[in-house]
Amino acid sequence: MKISLHTIVLTFAICSHIVPQAYAALSWRQTNIFNVQQAQLEKAIKTCNIEMLQNLATRNHDLIVNALAGQRAVTPLMLAAEIGDPAIVAYLLENKASIWCTDAKGQNVFHYWTKATRNTLITIEDRIQVLKHLMKEERALAVASLQDDNGWTPLHHACFYEQEALVEALISYLHPNALNIPDHAGKTPLYTVIERKNERLMALLIAKDATYMLRAKDGTSVYQIAAQKGLLEPLVIYIVRHKSEIYSHQPLKKASYEACERRACHQILIHVLNDFDQQSKEYAWLLNHLA
Repeated sequence: MKISLHTIVLTFAICSHIVPQAYAALSWRQTNIFNVQQAQLEKAIKTCNIEMLQNLATRNHDLIVNALAGQRAVTPLMLAAEIGDPAIVAYLLENKASIWCTDAKGQNVFHYWTKATRNTLITIEDRIQVLKHLMKEERALAVASLQDDNGWTPLHHACFYEQEALVEALISYLHPNALNIPDHAGKTPLYTVIERKNERLMALLIAKDATYMLRAKDGTSVYQIAAQKGLLEPLVIYIVRHKSEIYSHQPLKKASYEACERRACHQILIHVLNDFDQQSKEYAWLLNHLA
């Protein structure tokens, strides 16, 4: 049977019109189904519904690992860490959710954990349990010290949100050097708590060996920031106390605590006096209390 050229052209024209439309319809349907499933996934995590999450995973396992829709590129694990449900976080980790993913701002799962979204179903103990689950993952300590696009580590974020229990829990895992990672402005987490006027967290960081010697890129010291925020006196007291404790436990130098305190005051005075004008009240106070 001979097929005319006209028939061939007509058939090609029809196929060229129908096939793309059919493909587009199929793609739209698949996209629509995926968007519905993502909405259900987000609801399951936000309402701490582990059964709903497991049901979704049986239908589409990749859904609980891949990024959620939207420009933020937030993964299910990030959202679960922010909500703070240990059971859901554990389930996602068991199903190979990665702690290495970052969102559009360079923030990872530990950054999200510090946000601690308010949820009446979740306690501080739950959030600390979430941290324990995350820290069991391979190279978790490295991820927990990574910086986002602004240079902030998870500890910067925890200090900013002023969740004392979470700050203390995070510090208990971190390497001491991680306490002193500066952001892009040269500011460490200690700067953050001073700028937030949080004296309790300031005392905690100093007690955990956070350095007070680094300066921000604009040359500002922690002493100057503390003076601006009305925290210079407690800052100096905490530093003197901490340095005195260190000196008093040095095995080769047997000295009274008072002698150690005088040594600490002298060292602080050397470093801090140049930060203030000689006519300022801060300069006078430092001389009066440290000299």
